[in-house]
Amino acid sequence: MKAEMFPECRDILLPAKRHQAIVSERQKWELRRAISASPVTNFLIHI
Repeated sequence: MKAEMFPECRDILLPAKRHQAIVSERQKWELRRAISASPVTNFLIHI
């Protein structure tokens, strides 16, 4: 679905996409933090 075809939806779609990007970045950061907090995975990463 292209936003150009639905100009009235653009204002709804763009903030939603931006929000989704922020959420996924936070999830990646939390996952990375969880991995580094685990001694086993931390050990495996350093090998």
